[in-house]
Amino acid sequence: MKNQILEAYILYANEKKTLPTLYNLADSMGIYYDLVYAHFRSREDIQEYMMTQIFRRTVDALDADPQYPQYSGYEKMLSFYFTFMQITQDYKTAVSIEIRQRAIMLFDVKSSLCIKRDFLVFMNHVFTSAHHNNEIPPRPWLQRYIDRIAWQQFQYLLHFMADDISENMSNTDAAIEKSTNLLFEFLGRNVLDAGFDFGKFFFQNL
Repeated sequence: MKNQILEAYILYANEKKTLPTLYNLADSMGIYYDLVYAHFRSREDIQEYMMTQIFRRTVDALDADPQYPQYSGYEKMLSFYFTFMQITQDYKTAVSIEIRQRAIMLFDVKSSLCIKRDFLVFMNHVFTSAHHNNEIPPRPWLQRYIDRIAWQQFQYLLHFMADDISENMSNTDAAIEKSTNLLFEFLGRNVLDAGFDFGKFFFQNL
């Protein structure tokens, strides 16, 4: 029944371009309000359930890909975002309306908070792969912040997707690729590492 309610929720959002109340849903489905309320206590509960479904479908799709375990950390992150945003298209109107109601890009999308823990665990596996593949050098001082950086990237991409009207979401794909490139460039060996190595060499040879 929960999935039927979610389908009705998405259909209502697609047709009305607004998010339904529980009363709206009951009326559109021709059922009693109490039946909707037995599964979802609020519209926010439906939004969270929808986001959870998107995340689970994304992870299931990646797990079903026999090539995925062989990917680099960079490729795993790209695959996650491309797959997540592709699946989100099945729910886009409902997701986008909520995001636009919280238009400041630095703010977390409220419904996404329900998947934050699972997202961070997933990204921890991505960064572990990147460390093992020497894509990202060990930086203990930065390690505690990496998950937070990935979370903010995810929030940025959700906000970007909500306003993307390009054909086949090509601009969102570009945003995914460019932001992931930037993240791995920042976390990879860069001028700071070169400076640190030179400084260490310099002082060792005084």
